[in-house]
Amino acid sequence: MGTSSDQRDDIADTLARGIEQAVPDAGGPVQVLGSTVTPAGATDYEVSASRLIPLDFEEPALADVFVSVPVTGHVSLGADGTIDADLPPLDADTAREVQAWARTLIASGSVAGLTSVAPSYGPPKRPTHEIVEDVNGRRVIRRIGYVLF
Repeated sequence: MGTSSDQRDDIADTLARGIEQAVPDAGGPVQVLGSTVTPAGATDYEVSASRLIPLDFEEPALADVFVSVPVTGHVSLGADGTIDADLPPLDADTAREVQAWARTLIASGSVAGLTSVAPSYGPPKRPTHEIVEDVNGRRVIRRIGYVLF
């Protein structure tokens, strides 16, 4: 017997809440990639989620802005409802690269609502990203589209 779409959404929501409680810098959306039932009655899930990297502590306008980095991890949902989440941490080099990429987006005017600091030539460009508030009130840069030349 298969799992309905509503049941999958409920499971993903439960896992997302568990991940965000266990890993403070984690964020969604959470996608279930696979699952295995253990002999003890727990279910182990392989999930896709995100770790959130703070953009810039020293810049007041960006101090509370985060960049989402996708990761694959494991979550165990016990038969009693307990959740154990394990998402791999991001290394310092990855964090620096993500922060540099996000600053370039902002400087070029690609993030809606943030002032561009780089000169712009030609017709105005449409932003490709915006800042949205996640379910925990964190401001996160999210893609909203692409610019094709």
